[in-house]
Amino acid sequence: MGGGDDAKTLVTSLFSNYSTMVRPNKDYSKPMNIDLDMILVGINGLDEVEGKLTTTGYLSVRWTDEYLVWDTDIMQLYIPQNKIWKPDLTLKNGFTKLTTLGSDFILVQIMQMGLVWWLPFEVFESKCSIDITHFPFDQQTCDLVFVVWSYFIMDVNVTKGSNGIETEDMEESAQWSIVSTSAKEDKEGTESKVTFTLTLQRSSGYYIFNIIIPVIFLGLLNVFTYVLPADSGEKMGYAMTVFLSFAVFF
Repeated sequence: MGGGDDAKTLVTSLFSNYSTMVRPNKDYSKPMNIDLDMILVGINGLDEVEGKLTTTGYLSVRWTDEYLVWDTDIMQLYIPQNKIWKPDLTLKNGFTKLTTLGSDFILVQIMQMGLVWWLPFEVFESKCSIDITHFPFDQQTCDLVFVVWSYFIMDVNVTKGSNGIETEDMEESAQWSIVSTSAKEDKEGTESKVTFTLTLQRSSGYYIFNIIIPVIFLGLLNVFTYVLPADSGEKMGYAMTVFLSFAVFF
């Protein structure tokens, strides 16, 4: 294993003639293959009115940079993400403006044979069609579609990795639980993209104890209005109290 001076010499040698604007595979008749997995950290919320799913997580992006290969004792390097070429991956069905993934302080790991491993962390806001027919016992299926925005498929080909969506590190949500996940590759014309799908189950306990049960009990109390005699002075007061309880509750 080399030391700091060897690493400095290696970095100088590798990047002396390196360009972030050039796709780093020497045979341009073949596309650059990008493997993509998603690690889900948390489900922040699902807005039924706006049709927006907010999740926290990061992507595991891997490719081979043929211009970053060496044969010294140094096994790996960590380089800021803006110093090397990387695919212009973006969330196609994002809810806000189109932005690049990751931040300048994120380091990419480069192995001796040119394998690059990039882990951009994001709060993803994606569009999702909501069906509340069976609320609060509903399930919702939402997609996160990642696409290489500028390159054609014959230049950069993005494929789903072997892991798809990983949920081992996910923090549990009080409102939503994951029923299933899936990942698939879509090749539409000249576009290459990977779609991650989340099927979510709403946790109905909150709505049962805070909405459904109180409404049922208020409805039962309303029935007792007809039990009181018509000439009872309390009949009107009781009916108004139940009506005001409904109004305050809603």
